[in-house]
Amino acid sequence: MGNILVLYHSNTGNTKKMAEMVTQGALSVSGMDVRTLNCDEATAEDLSWCDGIAMGSPTNLGSIDTAIALPAAS
Repeated sequence: MGNILVLYHSNTGNTKKMAEMVTQGALSVSGMDVRTLNCDEATAEDLSWCDGIAMGSPTNLGSIDTAIALPAAS
């Protein structure tokens, strides 16, 4: 039915835990295929593969962390 990429960056492990919960929720929908990757692991092929992206990041002064913001902008 669909391919979901759960893309995250986590400094302390909290955002990773949240990404894992998002993955569990997406997998509970029949026919969903889900990849959960740290932003350092994701490739252009992963982005081409997915129909939707769920992104998670710790905040830094009210903004998302540059580790995920800079690659997402390019």
